[in-house]
Order: sequence, then structure tokens, then C-alpha cells
Amino acid sequence: MQMLSVRKAVIAQVGMLGLLLAAPAAAQGNIKHDGFYFGAGLGIGWAKYNGDATDGTTESGLSGGIRLGGHVKPNWLIGAESNGWYKSDDGLAFVWGSLMATTYVYPGKSLPLYLKGGLGYMHTSISDDFDDVSSSHFAFQLGTGYDLKIATGSAITFYFNWIKGISGSLELNGDHLGDVSPSIMQLGAAFSLY
Repeated sequence: MQMLSVRKAVIAQVGMLGLLLAAPAAAQGNIKHDGFYFGAGLGIGWAKYNGDATDGTTESGLSGGIRLGGHVKPNWLIGAESNGWYKSDDGLAFVWGSLMATTYVYPGKSLPLYLKGGLGYMHTSISDDFDDVSSSHFAFQLGTGYDLKIATGSAITFYFNWIKGISGSLELNGDHLGDVSPSIMQLGAAFSLY
């Protein structure tokens, strides 16, 4: 049942992105990419462990992130990004996060659509008052987004991110439970300054 809600949200976001792409880019005007950039966003996210120590259940929760960096060229940005996912349920706090070096490429001159990749670190924790189940991983990130210009040098950015941790140890209070590979999917909107 949870996967059905994930599919519906992905279909809705892809549909919204399609409508935005159908709007003439000239009507929005180009966003000038030079110098420093910053963005902060919120949305919904889905987190999941794959591996021998879990049942592979997908959980939904609040998701967000911040990004900052600089422009190498008008269509190429490099920087750092931190993303997080949170859920509280029946006394359990689910807190997952990542810190990555990222690069953004805008493939079209007049289309404000970007493709993103990143490499870095991911940490997961599920805890209550007594126990902590956690893992740390080398991770990578893939994503895409669309900048909807709202003023000179600023935009509302609709984005999709997929963050995947490489297989590592899942531990309960420091004791090894098994190997897992966590992942987070994010759909959201951010305020961006360029």
C-alpha cells in the first residue's frame, strides 16, 4: 500500500514537471548563472533499507536540504549539499542525512532544467529512548530539477533527488545486525539564489 502512494507522488511530480517544461522558456526569461549560488528546500521523502538485516519497507516522511557553491560556467555549477529525511512514529525517531560534493549541469541554453550528480557520506539512525539502530555509508546522488524564475537571480526550484548508500554495517547500539544499503528519494520545492 505504501508503494502505491510513492507511485502516485512520483507521477504527480513528473506531471507537474511536464507542465513546467511545456511553458515557453522565453516567457520566463533566462536565469543568469554566475558567481555564488544558494538554495534551501522542503518536500516529501521516502527512505528504505535494502539488505539482509531488514524487510525492505519504504517509509515516507519530511525531507529537505540546503545547497551552496559556485558557477564554473553559466551552465555548470559545483558545490556542496546536505539533504535530510525525518519521521517520528510510535516513539521512534527516523533521522537520515547526507553530505555531498555535487555538480549541476544545465544541458540547454534557454531551458532552466538541470541534471545533478554527487558523491559523499550518508548516515542513518532509527532511535527511541533506549536503543539506536544506525549505519554510515559512502553514498552517491542523482537528481534533476527545474528553475521557475521569480525575479532576477532567484527562482523556485522543483526537484527530484535519489540518494543511495553503498552497502555497510547496520548496528544496534554498536552491535552488528547485518549489511544494508539505504536509499532516500526526495520530491520538493526550493528557494534558489543565483
